[in-house]
Amino acid sequence: MPLTIDAKYRKPGMLLKGFAVAAALATVTAGAVGTPVSADSTSALGCQSTYAVLHTYGGDLRWNCHGKKLVPALISNSFSAGGWSGAVYSTEYAPRYFCDGDSFGLGDRHVYEVYLNATKPARCK
Repeated sequence: MPLTIDAKYRKPGMLLKGFAVAAALATVTAGAVGTPVSADSTSALGCQSTYAVLHTYGGDLRWNCHGKKLVPALISNSFSAGGWSGAVYSTEYAPRYFCDGDSFGLGDRHVYEVYLNATKPARCK
């Protein structure tokens, strides 16, 4: 959808003020992101520079922040954990748990969710 500016905001200087506010918010938001934490850490990861990647026939889905990731109705053929641990949930099989650095085939499963742990679980030593 194209960006339209209402006539009342077309006054000289108003548009620039809007861009200045947007730029300030972007700066604050970008500054709030923390430094990536090693996957070996037991502290909460939040986000990190490495990605977990679900390879689907519709293209790759990539995540680099912890939490529940809902997957659209796509057939998935493999998964690469990157620096993450968590689980891959499909409709056909029990959850597939993974640790950082794991990569595995999924055999054309209908994956509906990927969960990335905030901390490294005890099973991933």
